[in-house]
Amino acid sequence: MTPIISIIIPCYNQQEFIDRCVASVIEQTFTTWECILINDGSTDRTSEIGQKWTEKDSRIKLFHKPNGGLSSARNAGMEKATGTHILFLDSDDRLADKNSLEYLAKVLRPETEVVAGNIYNEFADGSLKKSTLNKVNPEVTIFRKEEVLTAYLEDKISPVAWNKIYKTSFIKNHSLKFEEGLLHEDELWSLQVYLNAENVVVIPEFTYKYYKDNSSSITANKNEKNYNSHLFIMKKITEYAADHPKLKKTPEKLVIRLFEKQYYFLKSDAVIKNKKLWIKNYGKIRLIYRNSILNSYQKRFLYPAFIAYYALKINNSETALPILKKLSQKAITY
Repeated sequence: MTPIISIIIPCYNQQEFIDRCVASVIEQTFTTWECILINDGSTDRTSEIGQKWTEKDSRIKLFHKPNGGLSSARNAGMEKATGTHILFLDSDDRLADKNSLEYLAKVLRPETEVVAGNIYNEFADGSLKKSTLNKVNPEVTIFRKEEVLTAYLEDKISPVAWNKIYKTSFIKNHSLKFEEGLLHEDELWSLQVYLNAENVVVIPEFTYKYYKDNSSSITANKNEKNYNSHLFIMKKITEYAADHPKLKKTPEKLVIRLFEKQYYFLKSDAVIKNKKLWIKNYGKIRLIYRNSILNSYQKRFLYPAFIAYYALKINNSETALPILKKLSQKAITY
């Protein structure tokens, strides 16, 4: 049976990019797809442009909803999807070439729950660079059962939701949804996917172009919502680490890697300058560390430098940065 891929494209004020995004779908040599455009309350010409595409190809469908953010739009897209498989495509990105879907679909088997390709970073001048989000394997690789989570934690599978084909029944059977009202939602989504998946295929072909020069991207901003999202993710990961059987069987040093992105964001100079946020959340951060797997790694991980930096900054110490660097050199990372 030929799979039908539901391509979900959330759109919010993307009039600059949506044409090229949809065009990359239209040109695919693999033709059994539907393209679901979710207009997430756009105030520019995104809706108008999307409507024109529906008139050009009946496989393209446009739905409207009040603005609720990326997670909300993706969840709405999953509710509308009718395909056997789902692929998320962000509206400022595009499929790498006309064979992208073909590459991903050709390795699908009845037992396959997720297929992941490789990623190009694309820049405003049109240049491409291999992404470092995952390690590129020279051949098709299949991960099964406990191997899946380990492969994810060892960066053999990228930590993003897009550029992957998911079996629709797998998503429904495990009630997988994106956490709404959260930034960096891909991290929780991916962790839940690989805690549940028992058959993931990674292919060597590059199937996605991730646009790096969009200044409005959430990953480019360090506001309070961004900050609070990192704290929320840290707390959720500690809950999973305490309760999930797969994580209990995984080496602690790999589990701890789940926290590194949150750590490096929270200690960055751009974030630390917001003293009110630090004071407000200092206790929460310490509590997350003390009540989790990280507690036993305080002296070996980054916790000493982390807490020292907060304390010194809150007290307006001029020596905060040198002390942080000194402590960081002694801390062990994985």
